[in-house]
Amino acid sequence: MTHWWRATWAMASLSICEIGRQKTWIVLLAVIAVMLVALASLQAVDASAQLKLSVVTISGSINFISTLFAILLVAATITRDREQLVSLTLFPKPLPMSAYVCGRWLGVQIAIAIGVLILNTLGTLVVHLTADHAIPEMRTVHKPVDWQRVDIFGETSPLDTKRVTLTGTKKGGAIRWDLAKLPTNQGDLVLLLKGRLRAIDPAHYQSHIAVSARPSESAQQTLLVCSDESPYGSFRPDGKPVESGATMKDKGDNHVDLNQDYMRFRLAQELISPEGTCIITVTRNDINSSLSFKKFDSCLIALSGGGFFTNMQRGGCVVLAQVGYLTAIALLCACFSNIGVTLLAGLTAFFGALTLSYIQDMTGSGKLPNFLVRFLELMQFIIPDFNRYGVEGTLAGGQAVGWPIVMDAWFYYGTFSLSFLLIAWFVMLRREL
Repeated sequence: MTHWWRATWAMASLSICEIGRQKTWIVLLAVIAVMLVALASLQAVDASAQLKLSVVTISGSINFISTLFAILLVAATITRDREQLVSLTLFPKPLPMSAYVCGRWLGVQIAIAIGVLILNTLGTLVVHLTADHAIPEMRTVHKPVDWQRVDIFGETSPLDTKRVTLTGTKKGGAIRWDLAKLPTNQGDLVLLLKGRLRAIDPAHYQSHIAVSARPSESAQQTLLVCSDESPYGSFRPDGKPVESGATMKDKGDNHVDLNQDYMRFRLAQELISPEGTCIITVTRNDINSSLSFKKFDSCLIALSGGGFFTNMQRGGCVVLAQVGYLTAIALLCACFSNIGVTLLAGLTAFFGALTLSYIQDMTGSGKLPNFLVRFLELMQFIIPDFNRYGVEGTLAGGQAVGWPIVMDAWFYYGTFSLSFLLIAWFVMLRREL
């Protein structure tokens, strides 16, 4: 086993040296120059917009260079080995075929990882030096464990649905969220709240609500007011400040920006029990509109999720897991075809992974011939979903990317990568380089 690891690392090191000699770093330098110029010239109206523009610019550069390197580098390397009969010098050493395949894959992945690290580091540095607004801190969110509906008489009833709507001609209907396992040693926390609003009168584009919190069932409720950092909720439609409660705006499912789309309330430490529980109640006080809430998205607790650079690096790890699949696809195709076919296969796999959700919608539409539906269904087993984690949107919305997401991404995409590497190993055993 030690010999296999040494052989694999030797092939990976050789791959990295060959990539450097091919002067592919010139392409990386060009992408870096374009990214830095774009970041230095960004103009944002506020910190949230600055965050979005920075994430899009850096992530776009990383996605471009990683996809290009994943498909092109391994295709050129394997094709050259086949044409120059590298087996005459490599495999008499002896070098296991599996070590050759894994080493070539690993070498390309390390080269891409170096590029991602450089782009993230330089991009973050330029953002902090030239940004018009300070990049806000990234946050992780703590979601409720349960929720209940409260009628106008104060009676609670459990809810089995993921969405509920408060409506009617009387005030007082409410939704209650139960939170558990909250941190008890971090001081005051931040409560985030949003919902859908449907006004009976178009003039009522805001709805007045009352937000209260208590640490347990037996405790007295405490009314909360919007914090000074809240993007909305502190003022009435006529411009006057809200004396109690808050005014809610319509924020749909696509509004996921933690810095702009959620009202903020300060949740004092005394409102959290020693066991880490808290009960949040939102009461509808406006009969001219209906309010709709989701169980796990409308009420959140924001916790510190680390800095911008740290989360961008974690997002880069997820991208690295994605392109590992493309590298494996390109390596497999390069084992039995020329570089042109390999590039075409790699690009097809890339765009297929990006549009997998649309492919799934097409198979369920009932408008396609049966043979095409069967073909598309088969593709879903060999193509992963590159939109599964939505890292770019998560970071742009101010939400942190945690290590559990990174590990889950590597398990998900790594399964596909390992499958194609095994097929490539089998193909290489049946033919001579």
